[in-house]
Formats: sequence, C-alpha cells, structure tokens
Amino acid sequence: MNCQALQNNSTLWLPCINSPINNTEFCRSLPASIFDIEVLDHQNSQIHQFVGSAQGTTIQNLQPGTYMVNEIKHSGACSTINQLAVDTVAETACNSVSFLQGGRLANTTAVPDDINYQICIEYEDVQNNDCSTVTLAAGEDKTCTVKNYIRLAIAAT
Repeated sequence: MNCQALQNNSTLWLPCINSPINNTEFCRSLPASIFDIEVLDHQNSQIHQFVGSAQGTTIQNLQPGTYMVNEIKHSGACSTINQLAVDTVAETACNSVSFLQGGRLANTTAVPDDINYQICIEYEDVQNNDCSTVTLAAGEDKTCTVKNYIRLAIAAT
C-alpha cells in the first residue's frame, strides 16, 4: 500500500472503517487501540493519557483553559514495537504532503505478516479545523478527532 503522493486534503484517502479497504491486512492490523493519545495542559503537563478508540474518549471536568491533544510517539528501540514511534524519515515524508506530524509503526502482531507503516497524523474538529490546541470556555464542550493516515505500508514476508 503506497499513498506517498497524496496531499493531506486529497479526497483519495480512504478510511479503514466502512470503505473498500477495510478488510485488507493493512487496515485489519491497525486497530485504534494500538495508538496512545494524551492531553496536555498549557504548561505541557500530561493530564490524561488513553488508548485510541474508534468510538472516541470523553474527558470529563476540564477547567476553562488551553489544552494540547497529542498522539504519543514513543522512542527507544525496545519501546517502539507495536507502538507509534518517533521517526524522522516518516515525519519528513508526512510534512512533504502537508501533515504536521508523522511516525513509524512496526506491527509484529499483524496477520499473516508483520507490517511496517509510515503514519501521518492529523487533528481535526467538527469544522475540519486543526485542533491540536483547544481552548475551552466555562461550560464548553469540544471534539477533537485524531486521524491516522497510512502513507506507506509494507508487509514483511
């Protein structure tokens, strides 16, 4: 699977859910729960961390203020198997097609083969605006969806 030339606003991107590619090994081997998400306060202190979910995760009782939503990219050789990892090649490749972030995922639980991914990341609110930084007023609710795009996937045989 190779989507290297698609810009981040291209209508040619296909979701792994409810699309012609949802039953491919590339999508089946990439559940939302393999990704870790965090919410940081205005001082970059982590206030919530949770695994990704196709249904979403609600964070209760946030005070008014500014928050950052971040998909965690792990570092270190032992901690990056089956988790999104820091990878300058993937980051540069994703930046080249207008994504702000990217990483590498070596999925050794994929069936039938291990799969190596380049994942591009986007944070989008209900108006399709970037929501990597969210400001909440008193009593306000906001939704930020973390979207992962498979830029490149290679099955190891």
